[in-house]
Amino acid sequence: MWMAAQGHEVTGIDVSPVAIEEARSRTAALGVAVDLIVADVLDWEPEGEGYDLVLLSYLQLPQDDRIRAHRRARSALKPGGVVFLVAHHADNLEHGYGGPQYSEVLYSGAELTEDFAGMDIVRNERTERIVRVDGNDEIAVDIVFVARA
Repeated sequence: MWMAAQGHEVTGIDVSPVAIEEARSRTAALGVAVDLIVADVLDWEPEGEGYDLVLLSYLQLPQDDRIRAHRRARSALKPGGVVFLVAHHADNLEHGYGGPQYSEVLYSGAELTEDFAGMDIVRNERTERIVRVDGNDEIAVDIVFVARA
């Protein structure tokens, strides 16, 4: 929604019809246009090389699905396009708060480097963020990854 409010053409995909309806309601309230699609990213076929940016936000998938989704994200980029990914880091399981509680869907920098081999990796780092829970600050461990085609 923020990107659409900045004047960008945006396509949003989520497997949850409830999430898409909520996004439709919010974008309408903001007066911005967003193409919102109910789909599984593992089944949805992007328009080949049509996007300047693919944002993957907390798309926590097991290895085979993760690799497939990342391949699809790469194929959707225009030359010079950017993949921006933020997800729960593997360290979050033992050293962070929240997120999935099974290691097979948590990410490491090495996995992302392999998944996006051949791209210009701009950022690939473990980071911590504060999560407010019942008046207390907890630390969640994430990974932020940016690569250019």
